[in-house]
Amino acid sequence: MSDRICEACGKTVLGGVSMGGILLCKQCDADIQDEIEQLRAEGKSVNVMRIARRMYRESHTRSQITINLQPELIDQVDIKARDEGRSRSNMAAELIKRQLAA
Repeated sequence: MSDRICEACGKTVLGGVSMGGILLCKQCDADIQDEIEQLRAEGKSVNVMRIARRMYRESHTRSQITINLQPELIDQVDIKARDEGRSRSNMAAELIKRQLAA
């Protein structure tokens, strides 16, 4: 049996979402949904595969911020992000931007 791999992050997918002919993990699905909404609001065309490929390149070619957090805190962030229909990375980026603007 072959592994099911997310096209946007390269991680093994358990569950996941099929969109635009590609497989996404739930976290990447939320990130892509955010971008799709933004593109549609701007009247631009949407290509899910192109978005996923760009996300993959960005996550594998740029350095990422690694933060060691307690598992309980990560669980709380995941729950809040899911309740708000967002991803963990989207939520973290927004919090960092707010903190830097303060």
